[in-house]
Order: sequence, then structure tokens, then C-alpha cells
Amino acid sequence: QVQNEIAYEKNQKYVGKAVRVLVDGTSKNNQNVYTSRTDGGKIVHFECDKNYTGSFINIKITRTDTFALYGEIIENN
Repeated sequence: QVQNEIAYEKNQKYVGKAVRVLVDGTSKNNQNVYTSRTDGGKIVHFECDKNYTGSFINIKITRTDTFALYGEIIENN
């Protein structure tokens, strides 16, 4: 329980920040949810209708849980 609390607190520091991720692929349960990882190995989930598998993209973190970050794609202008 203590480790879960520490992990959650550390992940909370990412909320509102942009991270660069490498997209691993889609979720087994939802083809519109992608799984990716930061250069530090943190798991980041985001929804998208375009296939970014194998690409580096920028994600703004909107929420977290103990073991993963969740966000949305930052569109390049």
C-alpha cells in the first residue's frame, strides 16, 4: 500500500505537463486507446482514431493512476 501511494504521488507531478512518447500499439480491449511509453519507461494511454504505432508523439497528461498516465495528443501547428 505504501509503495502504491508513493507511485501515485510521483505520477501526479506529470498532470498538466507534456511528455514525448513512443507509441507501442492499441489496447487489447479498445482499438481507439493506444499504449505508449516515455523515455523513462512510464506507461501512457491516450485515445485516438489515427494509428501512431511506432511513432514518437507529444502527449499532454490529463490524469494518472498508480501505474499509468493518461493524456491527449498535442497537435502540431
